Parts: sequence; structure tokens; C-alpha cells
Amino acid sequence: MWIWALRPAPFPLLHPTDFGIQFNLTGSDSNQWSINRVWYHGQVFDSLQDLARRYADGTIEKSNMTSPVYTEDLFSTLHRRGDYSPPNAQRPPTIVEPDGKRYSIKDKKVTYLDWTFHYRHSSFFGPQLFDIRFKGERIVYELMVSEIASFYSGDVPLT
Repeated sequence: MWIWALRPAPFPLLHPTDFGIQFNLTGSDSNQWSINRVWYHGQVFDSLQDLARRYADGTIEKSNMTSPVYTEDLFSTLHRRGDYSPPNAQRPPTIVEPDGKRYSIKDKKVTYLDWTFHYRHSSFFGPQLFDIRFKGERIVYELMVSEIASFYSGDVPLT
């Protein structure tokens, strides 16, 4: 099992580190558990001692990552930024819309508050969204599942 070192920040996966350890946790006796491999800055090492020795020798490429400084402006926080939308006070969305609709749909184009996008559904690709815009600025050109089965993987052994 790989354990990835995380930073103490909101949504730590958005602030990745270059360090992880693969543990062998076979069995219930913790005295039998061991470290199989260590991943550091795109390189895999056989042990922590191997990493420490090569780090001290200067024979490996070293990572120089700065830790995020927690402020309300840190991109991964949930603090609101910018103007509130909608600008007028409306009750939260419900099944019944006593304050009127917040959205409109015309010819497969959806407008919701400051968002707009086009949609379609394909028997081959599933649901598809096109030209997703926020306040007129394009955020995504095309978004779709592509296949009903999607697999997650990454470029490091930790994912």
C-alpha cells in the first residue's frame, strides 16, 4: 500500500508532494510490517536508507517545493472570491421556484446564473457538454465521459 505525504492545507491533493512510501502491511502483526519502496521526486528507491544516502551524496535530483501559505486567497480554500451570484437575494433552489427560474434552456443551450453550456447525449459517448463558459469566458471546450467505464491512474506509483 502506498502512503502519500500530504501538506497541511485545504484540499491537500491540490498541493502535491514528491514523496511517498510503499508499505507491506500483510498480516495483523505490526512487527512484521515493512517498507518495500520509497518514491521521491519521480525516482523509486529500495529503502529509506538508500534515499538518505543518495540524498546526502548529492547523487539524486532534489525537489525544491515550497509549502503553501494559508491565507483566504489560497486557491484551494473555500473562501468566496468575487461578486456574489445571483446579485439579488433569492431563496435557495427548490423544486418549486417561488422567485422565478434561475436557468433557461433554449436549443440545447443551458444558461444558469453566470454559467452557459451546450449539451447532448450520445449512445456512444454518454452525456456531453460543450462550450462551458463562466461570465462569458470559456472554461471548457468539450467535456464528456468518452466511455462508460473510466479508470483512474496517474504518472506516479502513488496513484
